[in-house]
Amino acid sequence: MRSFLLTSLDCFLHDQMARERAAKRGGGAAIIQLDALTAEQCFALEPATDETPDKAFDRRWAAALLEQALARLDLEQTEAGKAELFIRLKPFVAEAARAGQPSLR
Repeated sequence: MRSFLLTSLDCFLHDQMARERAAKRGGGAAIIQLDALTAEQCFALEPATDETPDKAFDRRWAAALLEQALARLDLEQTEAGKAELFIRLKPFVAEAARAGQPSLR
């Protein structure tokens, strides 16, 4: 029984030492905190809004759709040789879309 306990203790201590030195567990390495802000401080930096999650999703979806449409229009106008004109008119089209007004035709 004595040799069993001694062997078990030896294996246990060997495993513990191996775990402490293991690179995947950061053995011997100093822990560096990547995010210095606490959760409360991070949320305090977020803009306050009464927008519901579904409205926020819809807004982001519409913004992404508008961005894709403008990129596609940019490509079409470049292929048609009207890139210079599109670059000049793009701010007006984008501003009208952001304001919820019908775009210029």
